[in-house]
Amino acid sequence: MGDLADQTPSPQHESLDGWTLCDVLGDDAAGRRLLARGPDGRTRHLVEPPEDAQRSLAFRERFKDKAARAQVVRHECIVPTLGFAEGAGKLFLLEPDVAGVPLAELLEPHNRLEIDAVLEVGADIARALGEL
Repeated sequence: MGDLADQTPSPQHESLDGWTLCDVLGDDAAGRRLLARGPDGRTRHLVEPPEDAQRSLAFRERFKDKAARAQVVRHECIVPTLGFAEGAGKLFLLEPDVAGVPLAELLEPHNRLEIDAVLEVGADIARALGEL
């Protein structure tokens, strides 16, 4: 994650076509993760791909296509994709706000997992990959 200044919501993100920004959760390989309340009042994660990718028309078309294909994948080990949203000239992947513990938190305080946890996480990843 960047410093606090990097995570301060910009005015353009305060409302995105009916989505109201609640929090900036951080950045990962997919982009910036935002917690937002949708027009239906439910909280969702919006994943905002990097700005440079957003400027590419080819990227935007691939993004929409991948979001549509990902919507059909349903498995207990995979966070479902709910589709995509557009607002403020940007695309956002929609995901539910699911309960869970981040892997980094599981690794604390010794930066390692016990063997039982490794086997459980590995089995979940294998099942998810098998579904994909």
